[in-house]
Amino acid sequence: MKRWNLWYLASGIVQVVCVVHILLEWQRYSETLNSAPFSVTILVNAVYFGIPAAIFFLIGLYLEKRKDDSHENGC
Repeated sequence: MKRWNLWYLASGIVQVVCVVHILLEWQRYSETLNSAPFSVTILVNAVYFGIPAAIFFLIGLYLEKRKDDSHENGC
């Protein structure tokens, strides 16, 4: 497996973990115990997991572009 593929894989894994985490929190969520609506919880989790996933994805894009540029220059 190529090195940049691992960054895409890591990004996908973080996104799947985010969805699983949201589903698990949904099962435990209680409107009477929590003052915030569940949509706020989803938003917080999206930011919490989305930023690392986006960083991993952008690193993968950067390495892929750099690899393509090095082949064009004959390196």
